[in-house]
Amino acid sequence: MTSSSAFAAGLRGLSIQSTYDSRSADLGADFFVPLLGASISYDRMTPTFTSSSLRSVARGLSSLIRAEGRMRLLLETHLSTEDRLALASNPQDRDHRNDIFDRALERGFEKVEYLATQIELLHVEALAWMVDRDFLEIRVAITSPLDNPNSPETIPYRLGIMRDQAGDSVSFTGQMNEFAKGHGRLPERLILERSWMPTENSNHAFHRESFNTIWHHKEDSNFVVHEVSQSVKERLTRTIRSSFAWDTFEKLDDLSLTENPTPALRDYQSAAINDWRKAGHIGILSMATGSGKTFVAANAIAAVLKDRSAQVAVVLVPNQSIEAQWSRALVGVGLSPVSLSTFGSSWSKAFAAASSDTRLGLRDTLVVVSVMNRAGTEKFLREIRKNHVAGIKQMVVADEAHRFGSPKIRDALIDEYEFRLGLSATPTRYFDDEGTDFLYGYFNGPEPSFEFSIQQALDWVPDQNQNPILSPFRYSAVFCELEEDEIEEYLELTGKLFRRSKEVGDSARTDADRRKILTKRAAILKTARLKIPAFEEEVRKRLPLKNAIVFCESEEQMRDAVEVLMRMEVRPAPFTMSRSAIADAKFGGGSERDNLIQSFSKGGIDVLVTMSMLDEGIDIPEATVGFVLASSGNPKEFIQRTGRIIRWHKDKVEAEIVDFLVSPPLGAGRGSAGLLDYEKAIVRKEISRLEEYSRPASNALEVANSIAWLRSLVVDRLDWGSSE
Repeated sequence: MTSSSAFAAGLRGLSIQSTYDSRSADLGADFFVPLLGASISYDRMTPTFTSSSLRSVARGLSSLIRAEGRMRLLLETHLSTEDRLALASNPQDRDHRNDIFDRALERGFEKVEYLATQIELLHVEALAWMVDRDFLEIRVAITSPLDNPNSPETIPYRLGIMRDQAGDSVSFTGQMNEFAKGHGRLPERLILERSWMPTENSNHAFHRESFNTIWHHKEDSNFVVHEVSQSVKERLTRTIRSSFAWDTFEKLDDLSLTENPTPALRDYQSAAINDWRKAGHIGILSMATGSGKTFVAANAIAAVLKDRSAQVAVVLVPNQSIEAQWSRALVGVGLSPVSLSTFGSSWSKAFAAASSDTRLGLRDTLVVVSVMNRAGTEKFLREIRKNHVAGIKQMVVADEAHRFGSPKIRDALIDEYEFRLGLSATPTRYFDDEGTDFLYGYFNGPEPSFEFSIQQALDWVPDQNQNPILSPFRYSAVFCELEEDEIEEYLELTGKLFRRSKEVGDSARTDADRRKILTKRAAILKTARLKIPAFEEEVRKRLPLKNAIVFCESEEQMRDAVEVLMRMEVRPAPFTMSRSAIADAKFGGGSERDNLIQSFSKGGIDVLVTMSMLDEGIDIPEATVGFVLASSGNPKEFIQRTGRIIRWHKDKVEAEIVDFLVSPPLGAGRGSAGLLDYEKAIVRKEISRLEEYSRPASNALEVANSIAWLRSLVVDRLDWGSSE
């Protein structure tokens, strides 16, 4: 039936099923397009305000617009605790209330644009076009009473109502995961109620009344309804590009995820998931930075939820920037994650509400992304335990899993998670056997269920139409000396370390006092003052310098590095904890950190200077040169930092790691054979580290000369053979 004949025949003239399931039907072509083509009005209520939910809302709307129909959209928006407290202070002041609602709506639209895929942005743009031309009216429903700052904000369910020119109407409810049919997507199921069917009329009337009660803000609705202000409309319509036209709108109904498909898993990524399954869905994937751990885990989550092995998946990440990256990755495989940091101080209420919906059967599945520090709190664990008692199977993904060996964080990993997936390029904790044992115990060690090293990633040969994983890289070791006062302190701490090691014997590796001395001594090498002039010399060799990251140990070292770069007219930017990870309108809906990375990627910043903020998880493939001033013996730090630099990029021919090392002062042990042996052990360790770090480098043979030089230095300055 053509669109014009469908409109004339009305809804009764269509062959309408009582249920539609995405596993057996194309919901766009089989349901939304024909029914909206026969309608003059469309009411839609959705309790999620995301780019994917707006995409779902936009399905089939070209048919409605051709008939000059109108749409009413009822949304939820998130109010922070601060917003609710402000409302509670003066709930009767309408202007005050409207200002708060408008700000919340603008934050929502900024977040939508930030997380949206390109296809989703087209649908959001289409809705903005409808608002601009009065085809669409949007209102926001928020639970009352407003003077209760603890009141959750949510509208009850997803609901749609279509009405034709004859007055017949169809309502639909059900599970809408907001994605088109496609591989790896969770199924959608719609249940229909038709006004002209006697057995369905009662439920249909209830749906109409429910929508209208909230829309018109009747006294018994338990909701406060906010009409979108002109300023918010203008904010939304700014998303309409000058190139957007009616014919673009019409093409939206033909768009599917095949135009922007989820990339296929690579062979080693499929092997990682298979090995994890064989291990009973419990294990650690030890994969090189840049090899796609996040993508692998997102696909593993989607598979587990799709086959109903589990209903809840919890992803725990180090910080909010990585939380945003994870949310985008999960959206990319067809999931609708709840990112707890977007709820601010109300995160626990949002998590409790989503968990409760899952236990009540209002949600088929729940995917939560959270920073790991809150995941061990009682508020968080209470919901996990409630889900477990209700018989709901749950999965936990521990990103940067090595961190969970820390006593401060390990409380997050509880037995109520039946499915467990740890991700880390370096799962073994440095000088922490007890923490490592805990990790492997929780994830069914004693070794990772799958391993894929930097060398394997460099050697991996892509198939046609695939990109490499990593770029080849050069490794340069720059040796610096300590100044006199640094030497004195270093030797004093070496003596203390030697004596403490003798005192504690076999428990040396776990002794807290010894570890403090070791950390203090390592800091002397990391912050050696002569590293700065050496850094200046290395920068000068590479002028004009672009696409570089400097890894520092302290704020003072960061300031010194920034001063060096500015003197040479290189544009640096510090990247520290003080940079906000919270979405902000002045950064286009992203965070200050996102804005810095974007500026770096586009060439507005030449060099990022950081301490530990860029060690883990953040993708910056444009980075080409890494200066490691905070070089240490910890392989985790080196591998993580190297991973920031050697990720493949189409414009990157070869990356470079410049590692600033301090040759430790030798000779402190003269007169003490034991201390002399201790110094030799230190130097052997440095040599071993150099060999390990340089092995995957393209200039490994060249680095071998530096290692030979260090060995000769040992022979000259220590009587190497006297106490072998």
